[in-house]
Amino acid sequence: MKLPLTYNSKLFYGVTLLILFFNLSSYSQIEEFCGTPDKINSDPSGVYSRSVEPSYFDTFTPKTFDIFFWRINKNDGSYTEGGYPLTPQKARECVQYLNESYASSKICFNLAGMDTINSTTHHDGSHLAIIHSYANQENYAKTDAWNIYVPYRLGSGTGQANYNKARVAVSDYGILSNAFIHEVGHAFNLTHTFDDGNYRPDPVNCERVTRLVTDPDYNADVAGDMVTDTNAVPNFFREQHNHYAYAVEQANIGYTWSQARFNLATLEDGFNDLTDAQAIEQALLIYGFTQEEVDYLRFNAAKSFAYSDVPNCSYAPDNRINDPNSPFFKDCGGTPYQVNQLDCFNTMAYFDGSCRDRFTLGQRIRMQEAIEEDEEGEFTPRLTQTELDLYMQDTDTDTGQEPNIHTNIFWNSQDVWVRNQNDGLVNQEHQNPEYDPVLPNFVYVNVRNKSCNTSTGGEQLKLYWAKANTALSWPLHWEGDLVIVDNNGQQVLMGDEIGTLTIPEIEKGESTILEFEWDVPNPEDYMNINNDNPWHFCLLARMISTIDPMTFSEGEFITDNVKNNNNIAWRNTTVVDINPNSPAPVGGVVAVGNFMNTTKNYNLEFFVEENEAGKPIYEESEISILLDDILYNSWNSTGKASTNFSGTFQNNKIIVENNHAVIENLTLTPGEIGTLSVNFNFLTDELTNKTEYTYHLLQREVGTNKLIGGETFEIRKPINSFFDANAGDDEVIDSNQSVTISAEEIAGDATYNWYDPDGNLIFTGTDLTVSPEITMTYMLEVISDLDGFKDYDEIQIIVSPNRIESLVPNPVSTQLTIDYVAENVSSAYIIILNQSNAETNNYILDLNSDQVTIDLTSYSIGLYSAILVCDGEICDANNFVKE
Repeated sequence: MKLPLTYNSKLFYGVTLLILFFNLSSYSQIEEFCGTPDKINSDPSGVYSRSVEPSYFDTFTPKTFDIFFWRINKNDGSYTEGGYPLTPQKARECVQYLNESYASSKICFNLAGMDTINSTTHHDGSHLAIIHSYANQENYAKTDAWNIYVPYRLGSGTGQANYNKARVAVSDYGILSNAFIHEVGHAFNLTHTFDDGNYRPDPVNCERVTRLVTDPDYNADVAGDMVTDTNAVPNFFREQHNHYAYAVEQANIGYTWSQARFNLATLEDGFNDLTDAQAIEQALLIYGFTQEEVDYLRFNAAKSFAYSDVPNCSYAPDNRINDPNSPFFKDCGGTPYQVNQLDCFNTMAYFDGSCRDRFTLGQRIRMQEAIEEDEEGEFTPRLTQTELDLYMQDTDTDTGQEPNIHTNIFWNSQDVWVRNQNDGLVNQEHQNPEYDPVLPNFVYVNVRNKSCNTSTGGEQLKLYWAKANTALSWPLHWEGDLVIVDNNGQQVLMGDEIGTLTIPEIEKGESTILEFEWDVPNPEDYMNINNDNPWHFCLLARMISTIDPMTFSEGEFITDNVKNNNNIAWRNTTVVDINPNSPAPVGGVVAVGNFMNTTKNYNLEFFVEENEAGKPIYEESEISILLDDILYNSWNSTGKASTNFSGTFQNNKIIVENNHAVIENLTLTPGEIGTLSVNFNFLTDELTNKTEYTYHLLQREVGTNKLIGGETFEIRKPINSFFDANAGDDEVIDSNQSVTISAEEIAGDATYNWYDPDGNLIFTGTDLTVSPEITMTYMLEVISDLDGFKDYDEIQIIVSPNRIESLVPNPVSTQLTIDYVAENVSSAYIIILNQSNAETNNYILDLNSDQVTIDLTSYSIGLYSAILVCDGEICDANNFVKE
């Protein structure tokens, strides 16, 4: 059988690809598929050597590019449900994967950062050229870094690239796969290993199998992918689809190659229901499809990787490869393919993504030549100017981007942690510093290298402490120059340098941990500053390097310095360990101040960690904020405005009611500083199995909304046994009567607080004696002294003003005298109830009297009840005996 001799032009194929490429969206959602059209323009003369010589490759210098990622959202910033939106963490992982893949090619990428584009038009179904044009117009595209666009879905394929252009688009599910590596290869002017010669016949670009240069058929240097150490290979992914299209086109039954390839071969239910099903079957059989294959294709789409052993990453043709009359498994001249496993591993092949992980030497040389030629002028401007970039993370997802635009929490760096003993290399959980007159604490700092070069080993890391404050300035609070005078007239140091260490060499993409010894200041030194409240410390780490200097000049606002420079990390975190035998209340204290030279108004915002799983802490715990006199008086002077807070019987104590609770318009004069206590008492009725919570306090300037600083509370709660507060059953008493109500005691030490209906604390203890004049409800609060867990109960004391005072005589034989109180009612009567047969008699009462005598001579002997009814309601009842 002769091979077909007609073929649409490359130009037609490229256009058709953009329109029809993977037009069935279901495929694009489950398989990696390239949306980059085959290369149309020929290589410029004299640029590409086609060399595969290691000595020639050794002449190229390593290239490092800056790279920037763009997540594309919808117009309102939302994202398609079920998608996999790009995050800073994913961008960092992506660059790590990229650098691992291109290391052998002497190409490295430095992550400059990530941002978002809000455009529904480009979020789903757009194309790279259109996306980049929009980004350029809206000033999103970077001119000094590669631009990587990550929408929810593209209009065709998993990824798209432009040859010799520093831009790529990849759908969200493909960004951490080989699809991204593959598309970057296209950008460096690599084509698919089969190129468009796979869509044969193509007498111009059809690559032949032979690798013998003297063979007349040799064309590996000018056809296919124009790389001589990659074999002539089929499109492994769509090999059966392509043969399907050749067969139908050759039969001249009304289908073009493109129609058969992109529509007919992809029919999910096969061709059986088509009117020309018999003609299609005949065309397939004549071409060389087996009857078994035709029977399958009658009811199914063509198979992906139909002739590949994907689990073993190898090509697996059947015996048709040896049949000279069969077009299967042969190049366009009828020569059987000579495919080895390295061809299946090639990143630019159309093999399964799990197998593709390497470039040949010829491909690596071609990429280097493309960079140095820079045909479109895109590569040179994006070569990084950064020789070294060490950094410490502000958050777990921090990529080292400067400025860090992905968080407002700059004081909770997990790259800085304290241990009370020197076990921080193994145990990296932060502890509160603990003072010991003899033994030091230990501070650990994790330094990372995000650049493509090894650090020199001469960079320095400085570590500082300061008394925790939501308004810290640089360098005032950190370098040992700030002292304040306490209430006893003693000068107290508020911060100082802990020490300086030399950072050892760090390989690209690696990190190292440095250990500092720290003699923690004595908390007793701070007891006389503010109401016997020695609040905790915070830490600041700064890297000093001539090669890797601060990107932005440091100013007095420490928050700005940390945000703008990845050489600085800040830890202002209180650990709240809710452990047995810790005193209640459980929480932490932080200072709030104004280091400016003018009076300022501030808002204090309280909120949970964004996207924290499980029940929020303000629902599971009672969060109380206790302001010292300085902060309370400042707040009170401006009207005590707040959001999502409720008051208590203490003026300076408020309770968080919801997320984003705000103490508003707190006025502080220059240098004024106060403290507040944030306490967490878990409510036993609301407890879940969640054990870790993060809660933030943030200080902003009113008017400018400038972020001044903040504090983070890390709450660690064990799953303890629960208890229920029990104030006893409701009781009924007469007016002027006293009653003692008792709390049921729980296991372990606890505090029992009783509150009146207005929320005022009236007694602490288990037994409370009260004499209410009217019916009142009292609330019992039980706080475990072991862990601060808390529960509430209520008891109602019902005061009845209308009652039976006495029954005389009792037992009675004839006349029963009843003394009663029936005040402020419109009617009253006594019911005499025979308890043996439930017979009753009513006796109307004189409201101007307080006594009635009832003749019981005719009543039978037995047990009776006298019941007082006022305005239709039973007020009291007493029993008596008739004899």
